[in-house]
Amino acid sequence: MAYHPCPESDYTDSDSEFDFAFPKTSAPRQVPQKSALEIFLDTLESALRNGDLDVVRKSFESQEFKFDLNEAFPQSGWTPLQTAAHAGSVASVGFLLDRGADATLTHDALTPLITACMSRCEDAGAVREIVEMLLDHGASPTATDRYGFTPLMHACQAGYVPVIEKLLQHGDPDAIDSSGRTALFHAIESNNRDAVVCLLAHGVCKDVVDFKGFTPRSLAEFCGHADILEVIPRGRGTFDIPTCYLTYSKIQDIVPDLTDGSRIPAYFPDLKTILFGMECDHLLPIFALNKINLAEFLSLTDDGLQQLGIRLPFVRKRILRGLFLFHMREWAKGCVPNARKDEKIDLFDLFRQAASHLKHLVILKSTLNHIHNMQQINFHPPTQQAVASCRYALHQLIQQVGSLQDRISYIQSFNPKPILNIDMEALHRSRVCERRKKFLLYSAIAVITVIVIRRVRHH
Repeated sequence: MAYHPCPESDYTDSDSEFDFAFPKTSAPRQVPQKSALEIFLDTLESALRNGDLDVVRKSFESQEFKFDLNEAFPQSGWTPLQTAAHAGSVASVGFLLDRGADATLTHDALTPLITACMSRCEDAGAVREIVEMLLDHGASPTATDRYGFTPLMHACQAGYVPVIEKLLQHGDPDAIDSSGRTALFHAIESNNRDAVVCLLAHGVCKDVVDFKGFTPRSLAEFCGHADILEVIPRGRGTFDIPTCYLTYSKIQDIVPDLTDGSRIPAYFPDLKTILFGMECDHLLPIFALNKINLAEFLSLTDDGLQQLGIRLPFVRKRILRGLFLFHMREWAKGCVPNARKDEKIDLFDLFRQAASHLKHLVILKSTLNHIHNMQQINFHPPTQQAVASCRYALHQLIQQVGSLQDRISYIQSFNPKPILNIDMEALHRSRVCERRKKFLLYSAIAVITVIVIRRVRHH
């Protein structure tokens, strides 16, 4: 837009080369023309986004231009497989995978599985089919983007319940991102109630705290999602587990006591897996509140469980039996990582192997402590008086049970049988008896008929 001086001014811009401090353009701006290769790439990328399989097939079979399957487009920075997965085109993804596209390749800190879960395709079934194909071709369900988001987190943001159900079978639902949030937080923040219900039905941990101090329930309250608040149960009022207690996120967590920077007890994330095998994972907040590390947990006794607040005897017996079975498993040397002479390793590999050796030593030490605790328990044989008293109590119990059965039979003799009480065995016997009677009757009639016919013919 041209700016001019006031009309009453004697100044005119007829002789000036500038218009309000900007030079006048004598010629229109030239738009650069695209080359044939750029037009080819734009056509291919547009076909992948629109799901035009014929154009995609012709583009890769073209003899004039060659474009690698695993090469990224110059403009978007995504590979053809990432583009097709994000568009939700099942046919294009299947075509690219059949031609040898790499499902594990990362471009722009994204994998094809992540771009598929980032898709906003309305057909959730098509996205699930793409996710299944990528998983079958080796895609990692635990890969993260630059913000630490897993494919499950992106699926929760999009609200793809079929995809969430599939990914829950492969990845860790309690993995955290760079903000300390799990997939449940992303489903709540995106107001996807069905995704929240699916995660809670799978048994994800709901007593967690992100790096800002939010729990899933407090986040739903902060966002004002009343329908999600109805499905999130209230906390037990004991302890909300921080998300850093559930995963290994720092070097200090993998190698305890390396520095003073670790907030979690040593190897605490493994307690969740062990308690889940014992069907006691609901007790995890108790161990988190008391900051019980793996070595202390594997050496617990009945008195120690009582001091932690586990009052029910059968729950303590279940944990103690699980610990006994854990220590009874045979320790194999093959589970310890080692470096071969012909293998090329770096400093990180050596650190990882040393950390694994340290963890094995902690477990072996816990086994020795468990054996020592078991040896301190004195099992004295019962006295003859105790055995006699047990036998007398058992005899009295048998008599009481017998008298109770007689009493029940006496009371039932006065009551008619229920209308719907059908004795299947008696019914079967009666039917078999009726069949036999009919068979004998028909056989007798047939024999008599034959005899009568012969006599009539004889006369």
